[in-house]
Amino acid sequence: MLAIVSATLMRIASNAFMTFAWYAHIKTMSGRAQSVKALMSWDVALFEYLLQVPTNRIGSSELPLPQLKILQEIISLSVFVPFAVFYMRKPLRLDYGWAAPCMLAGCLLHLPRAERSISVPRETQCHSVRAGAGCDRLARMRCSSRTSSTVRPVLAAMISTSR
Repeated sequence: MLAIVSATLMRIASNAFMTFAWYAHIKTMSGRAQSVKALMSWDVALFEYLLQVPTNRIGSSELPLPQLKILQEIISLSVFVPFAVFYMRKPLRLDYGWAAPCMLAGCLLHLPRAERSISVPRETQCHSVRAGAGCDRLARMRCSSRTSSTVRPVLAAMISTSR
């Protein structure tokens, strides 16, 4: 649990650097050359990466990758809204209020499923072998042990007549 809390706090800090690196130059460097804006943004982004890389390592010790990504997106938007309102002086819009429950719903729908492993049933594997291009007939015959008794003799006849 400590790893999740520390990863979340580090991610909030890294997102603050990221948001400033991506958007602060719009307000503060309007008269500067594009190359100067890019170099200054990269300087700020360096601190973001110095936090983001260890954050991903710490977070991945307890959270699956999909959960880590959803956490990233929620924090990113949670950092961006105050940045837009307080630093960039953009008005707080009702859209932000509607977006928050949608993000929460997406999180709640996805997080419980992220830890389930995906397994392909044998029947599906067999059908894909039978339908697959370049599969030999012996592999199809081995797979046919799960097929109905009327299909197995037909497959056996096909193999014996092709030899």
